[in-house]
Amino acid sequence: MKSYNEILPEVIAGLGLNTKYDQGSKLIKKLHIELEDWLGDDLMKCYPVYFVTENLKNGLENQKFKGFQFDEMEVTEGEYFEDNFQLNIALPKFYWMKIVGKENEDDLYISPNKSLMADISFINYVKQNFRTEFLYENLKEDKVREELLEKLLASAKNRDQI
Repeated sequence: MKSYNEILPEVIAGLGLNTKYDQGSKLIKKLHIELEDWLGDDLMKCYPVYFVTENLKNGLENQKFKGFQFDEMEVTEGEYFEDNFQLNIALPKFYWMKIVGKENEDDLYISPNKSLMADISFINYVKQNFRTEFLYENLKEDKVREELLEKLLASAKNRDQI
């Protein structure tokens, strides 16, 4: 069984005017991102989508991780980009990372509350090999440890009552 944590990538963009939706399903068919900044991370979010640098895309394509697909996207600089952008490097090519995984089957999936859930091995690979300075990992409590603690507390209470 896979072990997942929620991950929260850097948010530095908004959906652009050229984003197209499927009227029936409300799913995005064509993605346009307007960057307001880029802090250098390889994984980013613009609700409800995720996107990656070409570097991360290429790295993930050479691994066996599952639960996502890559697609082209349009990227433009937003109104405040020039004021915000502080890195002295060129912007990389970005790709739309479509999350299509299922819990306990794939390495990435979207939870019922719309959070991005990632298998621990996926998180470790990305953190060790790519820039993730602003990637926040929301650690879930280990259920086995929690259940053991509850049993120990119940046992201690029973001893005190004797």
